Amino acid sequence: MLYRTIVLMSVAWILVTGIIVALLVTSSWLGAQRLAPVARHVAFCSQLDAVHDALAQRFLAQSAPSAQDRRFIAERADTLERLGASRDALAEGSAALIGKAVTALRASAAEDPDPNAASPTQPLSEALNLVHDALRAELAAHQARVDNLTDYGDRQLLASAVLALVVPAATLALLLFVRRRVLAPLNDLSYLMGLLSRKDYAAAMTEDVDPLMEPLFARYNRMVKRMRDLDVGHVKREEALQQEVDEASRALIQQQAVLARAEVMAAVGDMSARLAHDLRNPLSGALLALTNLRGEVDAPEHSDRLGTVIQELERVVRPVSY
Repeated sequence: MLYRTIVLMSVAWILVTGIIVALLVTSSWLGAQRLAPVARHVAFCSQLDAVHDALAQRFLAQSAPSAQDRRFIAERADTLERLGASRDALAEGSAALIGKAVTALRASAAEDPDPNAASPTQPLSEALNLVHDALRAELAAHQARVDNLTDYGDRQLLASAVLALVVPAATLALLLFVRRRVLAPLNDLSYLMGLLSRKDYAAAMTEDVDPLMEPLFARYNRMVKRMRDLDVGHVKREEALQQEVDEASRALIQQQAVLARAEVMAAVGDMSARLAHDLRNPLSGALLALTNLRGEVDAPEHSDRLGTVIQELERVVRPVSY
């Protein structure tokens, strides 16, 4: 659950960052696309102005154009025709003005001038006025386009400033969110794990835990309870095993004591048997000798004394004869 949430947060943040970068790139691309026509229009206006200046400076005099002048006028007419066909004009009606100027220049460059013209330079003067009007219209349109681009640049700058404020603020908010909902609970869990390493089975408090971390803390508490139960069972098994060892030790000591007494009794019995054997033979010989001696003594007094000795010897020999 925690890993999935962190992954989802990372993916969401990557998507947001990608969208912001895409917006900035798109805005820059749109700005470049808006600047390209303006740059072409600047070149258009420069060429139009160059044609106007060239014509105005060359034909200040009110005299009929020469053959060389007509070639020059035809070249300028060709230039104006190309400008009118380039579709770089911005002002409405400037193409028509340029077309009329081209027609006037063609008429001025003709070898047979118009007989209805007030003067030989009248078509040229009309062309200059038409080019001047077209240039003024284009400059006005250019200024409007520049103002539009300025407003667009201001809006783009404002959007960039907003993004520059929003991205760090969103990053800070995300860091605070991660710290409060992920890092702080993980630090608490690390502290509890340190206690667990010292066999302190303290349960984690889940009352104030963020719902994101609650399943992890609940699993930790179940693990701690299981380990505590296992530890208690282990202690009980150790105590029971120690008790069994103590009982077995006492039984073994008692058996060793019984065996020791049995060995002592066996040694005593063996020694008694040897002693009885060693005493029985000489005593039996002495008893037999006294019995024979009593039969040979005639004095009653001596016979009684020998009888008493024989009785005592029989009393001593009887136990060791079995």
